[in-house]
Amino acid sequence: MTTRKFTMTEFYITRILRLDAHMFLVGSNRRRVDIVKAHPEIKKLMGYDPATKYKVAVSVAIQIMALHLLQGASWYTWVFFCYTLSGSINHMMTLAMHEISHNLGVRD
Repeated sequence: MTTRKFTMTEFYITRILRLDAHMFLVGSNRRRVDIVKAHPEIKKLMGYDPATKYKVAVSVAIQIMALHLLQGASWYTWVFFCYTLSGSINHMMTLAMHEISHNLGVRD
């Protein structure tokens, strides 16, 4: 059996990972754990959503289609659609980027 020397950083990380993880949860993480303990049925709502990639593709297609359909429209029509349609799609894209940052955009 061979032994490997650990650096101090590896030693401390290993020690922290071995401790009870629940005592390190603070704020929203502790709240999430408490909610899941009280209502375990919520876990089926968490995780990967296979429709995310399709929603993003449809949203981009709608924006491109709106660009084509609004050619020659008056400036106030452009302002209205830029504020409502593009603003809503921009918000949806921000939420999609948030999901992707949590590795929930596509299945591994």
